[in-house]
Amino acid sequence: MLTVPTAYHTTVGTASTSVFFYVERGCKKEGTSIILVHNHPSGDPDPSRQDISVTRKLVKSGKIMDIPVVDHVIIGEKRYCSMKKLGYIR
Repeated sequence: MLTVPTAYHTTVGTASTSVFFYVERGCKKEGTSIILVHNHPSGDPDPSRQDISVTRKLVKSGKIMDIPVVDHVIIGEKRYCSMKKLGYIR
């Protein structure tokens, strides 16, 4: 099942997200895994401290709820970043 919820609309340099939001959506939709994708309007897809923190919390929560986080992809201007490839998700 594929669901593409819009979590938050933010402006450059501001982001606020809740781990609960994603885990709740996964549970309600009877999801078997979660893939997160968002963009960085600055064009630089390198993960911010907040991206890393949220990803770690989601991975931990996903393990508890048996809904693994497969990847967290950040889209930039001409490239993207996979937090799985960077080792943040195992």
